[in-house]
Amino acid sequence: MLHKDAMNELNVSLQHSILTLASRGWSHRRIARELDVHRETVGRHLRLAQSKPAI
Repeated sequence: MLHKDAMNELNVSLQHSILTLASRGWSHRRIARELDVHRETVGRHLRLAQSKPAI
């Protein structure tokens, strides 16, 4: 059985897709529509990516 929070996490491939499309100038709305995720999810992941230093 999956943990409750596991269903709310995007897989790494989807996270990379969000970052790549955003770097190409796509809007949050367009990314969300293309990847079939909520627009606020796109924004949240982009904010998190900016706040975390790359390892």
